[in-house]
Amino acid sequence: SKDDCANGFLLDGFPRTIPQAEALEKLTKEIDREVNIVISIDTPKEELIRRICGRLVCKSCGAPYHIEKRKPKVAGVCDICGGELVQRPDDNREALEVRLVHYDKQTKPLLEFYEKKGLLHTLDGMKGVDALMIDIDLLLEAK
Repeated sequence: SKDDCANGFLLDGFPRTIPQAEALEKLTKEIDREVNIVISIDTPKEELIRRICGRLVCKSCGAPYHIEKRKPKVAGVCDICGGELVQRPDDNREALEVRLVHYDKQTKPLLEFYEKKGLLHTLDGMKGVDALMIDIDLLLEAK
């Protein structure tokens, strides 16, 4: 309801369940800022595993890296501050498998929930970041 959201707002990773979506719907109606677009970026499971299990982050400055796509100049060392690069504890295959099971049970039903409302737009997660951003910009401009 604050001025910084007068032209819209973005929620990332929320809602995650139907009850949360219903509560959000009620709240946004009350403040006259209803959800008018939902974007789902669809990516195959094996690609998610490859991307997430390859993530690294600088322990000092938080800079992101990837073991395949965004390698540091020196293995294990941040290009920006020289800090140690680490993998988050939940960025492993076992933890991701658990997260994906929760997604299938709790979050995936939201796709049908929002599709029935005519709000869902599914984008191809295999596109490059730049192409995805163009698609997202076009969707937002159309609203």
